[in-house]
Amino acid sequence: MSSWSLRRAVLKSISWRILAFSITFTVLYITTGNPVYVIPTSITIEVLKFLAYIVHEYLWRSRG
Repeated sequence: MSSWSLRRAVLKSISWRILAFSITFTVLYITTGNPVYVIPTSITIEVLKFLAYIVHEYLWRSRG
């Protein structure tokens, strides 16, 4: 297995977050119907998940 790369982890996270953002946005829009609520909420959720993924990836790599 190759060594851990911050660049690769960031790129993986971005590609996954784009997909996850689409899902989050769609579910929130279907359940609320309010784009004024959905857009900032979706962005906030995805930024937090993005940061959590980087930390998670780093911890997994540093322990293995």
